[in-house]
Amino acid sequence: EDLLRFTTALWSGGLVSERTLAWMTRFDERFRRGFRYGAGVMQYRFGELFFMLRGYPTVVGHMGVLGTHAVYDSRNDMHIIVSTGSDAAIAASVRLLIKVIGAALRFA
Repeated sequence: EDLLRFTTALWSGGLVSERTLAWMTRFDERFRRGFRYGAGVMQYRFGELFFMLRGYPTVVGHMGVLGTHAVYDSRNDMHIIVSTGSDAAIAASVRLLIKVIGAALRFA
């Protein structure tokens, strides 16, 4: 619930100015294939991870070391929070996020 409140406030302009958010979301740095960094924010480009994910939206947010993701899909105005609670399950948490987004898109 706390991460949902945070992401909602951040992406609706309730935490930082529009100018600061624009600065944070310049995704100039590559973390890994499919993931880019801004200033404290990541961009997930699922289509770069696997060709079957090319129709997935690009989401923004961040992943935590305990397999937690708090992301926002502006195309569908959808906030997605998932957590595996384990630093040993980061790859599994990305797969879980993909499954959750896929399920949400089927119902959107």
